[in-house]
Amino acid sequence: MNKKRGLGRGLEALIPTGEQGAPAGALRELPVDHIFPGPSQLRTEMDQERLRELADSIARMGVVQPIVVRPMDDGNYELVAGQRRWEACRTLGLATIPAVVRESSDLEAAAVALIENVQREDLNPMEEAEAYHRLVEDYGLTQEEVARQVGKSRPLVGNTIRLLALPGPVKKLVADGTLSAGHGRTILALADPRQMTACAEQVVKTGMSVRQAEEYVKKMIAASSAPPKAEVRRYRDPDLQEMEKNLVRRLKARVRIREEKDGALRLEISLAGREVLTKLVEQLLNQGWG
Repeated sequence: MNKKRGLGRGLEALIPTGEQGAPAGALRELPVDHIFPGPSQLRTEMDQERLRELADSIARMGVVQPIVVRPMDDGNYELVAGQRRWEACRTLGLATIPAVVRESSDLEAAAVALIENVQREDLNPMEEAEAYHRLVEDYGLTQEEVARQVGKSRPLVGNTIRLLALPGPVKKLVADGTLSAGHGRTILALADPRQMTACAEQVVKTGMSVRQAEEYVKKMIAASSAPPKAEVRRYRDPDLQEMEKNLVRRLKARVRIREEKDGALRLEISLAGREVLTKLVEQLLNQGWG
């Protein structure tokens, strides 16, 4: 989808503003069963305990903040913002729900649904990162506009989006709460996905705090950037090497001549078994070789 810059400011009239007032549009009581979720809902499952708590609150006090919908061609309405309130009303069996009816484009409706999810739902860090990413990449908002709409700082929005660069196994650990978003951002300092995964596994295994993980990552980076140790090859006398070759050919065995530090020489011969050794010794004693 092509980016459409400037959408961020146009969203102000569509987003529920709570204490600052309702979004612009016609406020009506609409049949609950004539409202349907839009295609851009970020989550397909909700925390049932929190949904029951919201339903209990609505049963006592009513719907304090109206949902936002837009009209559909078939006479029904598409839910733009307020899915939890709508679901709670369905749970209670209410016939109607207060709603602001607002004409909006597909792009605006999808962007508002994402923003409302981030503002009002208990998203895990990966879901939040995906929402911010879609608002920037698909709907053309800047990180500054996203931050303003969701009430968070621009650096936090940017750092949250960066979590999407984690490899799959690490994303899962962050999504299910095994690792925090802080752990995830720390692991991102490693360039290699295999290193990231190995680091995440070690962090989980040892129960490292974010600060401890930072130190561990620094050590991993230092170890991987250290120049490899140069292989030191000892000088070997070419005459001794030639003798080794001749003995190998004659004895049909593995032969090694080693020079000791004091100048002495040690001859090592690896033979297939005792029978071969006995034959060799007999040849040496009888001077039957050479």
